[in-house]
Amino acid sequence: MNLFNHFAFSDSEILELKQLLENKEKVPYICNREMSGIWLHTPDFEAELRLLLLGQFRISVSRVCFLQRRKGTMTAVLAWLERFCQNHQVQSIVIQCVQTEAMVNWCQKNGFFPIAHSSMILKGIIVGDYEKRIVC
Repeated sequence: MNLFNHFAFSDSEILELKQLLENKEKVPYICNREMSGIWLHTPDFEAELRLLLLGQFRISVSRVCFLQRRKGTMTAVLAWLERFCQNHQVQSIVIQCVQTEAMVNWCQKNGFFPIAHSSMILKGIIVGDYEKRIVC
């Protein structure tokens, strides 16, 4: 396996993720391609999801904010990300900059663990980056 193999999100993968968000959020999303990923957002930027690829090492969720909270949107996105990782042999998913107790709980519930070198204890919770290893 060549871990430095560069690939990008396909048009069909982007469309599938965009439709997932639009169905869950009930608003239109726009997708901007970036050098190493994609940034999906509503026209008013009130909601967003930004994904960055580092070859087959990892996919990082660098920005996430949804209009509909506690409606299963992030869990549906996680299922999509896990399929993406399986299809492309990506080794892990990282949620960057986890800052709230609710998101810490979501990460732990879904098999993510804090990354030791990019996390710290703040007000009784471990904030920072969380990672889930994917078995390919």
